[in-house]
Amino acid sequence: LLADLAGLAEDAARDDDDRRAALAACLDRLPPPHRQLLDRRYAGGQTVESIARGIDRPAGSVRQTLYRVREALLGCVER
Repeated sequence: LLADLAGLAEDAARDDDDRRAALAACLDRLPPPHRQLLDRRYAGGQTVESIARGIDRPAGSVRQTLYRVREALLGCVER
């Protein structure tokens, strides 16, 4: 039983590593404006409203773009 659980844990860790590598590759392929938007929101911790003011776009537009970029990343990672 312990050997089976250890094997499952190793498989899960390997899958996580593969997904992280895939995400990194997908992020590298994003257009610079989309990558900058993600960086501002997630790495920089900015609110959508703050980003919108900074790039002179409506907050709804920024939310929609973030949604689309996240969906594209999910599709890319799952391939």
